[in-house]
Amino acid sequence: MESQEYLDNEILSKSLMDDYNIELCINIARKIMKKFQRLINSCPEEPVLRITPRYEPILSSPMPRKNNTMDIIDKHLDDIRDYDFMKEKIKSVMMNMNSEERACFVMIFLQEKTEYAAAKILGRSRNGTTPLINSSALRLVLAFHMEVMKNENPTIEDKEIQLKYY
Repeated sequence: MESQEYLDNEILSKSLMDDYNIELCINIARKIMKKFQRLINSCPEEPVLRITPRYEPILSSPMPRKNNTMDIIDKHLDDIRDYDFMKEKIKSVMMNMNSEERACFVMIFLQEKTEYAAAKILGRSRNGTTPLINSSALRLVLAFHMEVMKNENPTIEDKEIQLKYY
């Protein structure tokens, strides 16, 4: 079978990103990923979203599942539902990113590295990573239907973000 290579997806355009309050969208993206990190640790029996060395998302199951009776007793069902929902959304969002955008997303939002550290790893200036960070954050908040338009200025609370299932 012949191997085919495809061009990377483009990052979101500046004209599209200009319609949104990027600073608030980045804060919301951080809150989404904070909730995801909590759910990863509260649902250890669930398949984990892993990142390959090429920053591609894959699912892996670290251990066999227990029997259903124990699952019902041991798991908090809302957390599992949220985790599964978030895992699939994040995987889909990452598959739509280009390789540099995906790498930046992993470093900034999953590994919580600084912009400077991400720029250094990517071999870009800090200003050169800004569009990648903005685009990946906006993709994430759009997927979760939590985007904030440029003219909006809602108050972002410190409590955990609530997911929207539509």
